[in-house]
Amino acid sequence: MRWRYYEFSRDGLYMAPDVEGIPVQDDRDGFQCTLSSHAFGIAASLLAFSGFAGVGEGCIERHASALLVLAAKHPESELLRQTVAGGLI
Repeated sequence: MRWRYYEFSRDGLYMAPDVEGIPVQDDRDGFQCTLSSHAFGIAASLLAFSGFAGVGEGCIERHASALLVLAAKHPESELLRQTVAGGLI
């Protein structure tokens, strides 16, 4: 699987795999969904950014903030919210 890099604003970026229909599952509460490659990449990038919060001069926070705005507007926004909140990726 290859991952591609996407920039969507001055501060917005994420990486997404080049496959579609990626299953996500939480055995703790039974949550299951299938995400598009872009939704999966947005979720994975948000989780990665959260691991680097506080590092550097705020650039990670800027990228994460821009990505949260994009995620909220994405057609799969509710699935993204559940996936990121559950830390499933």
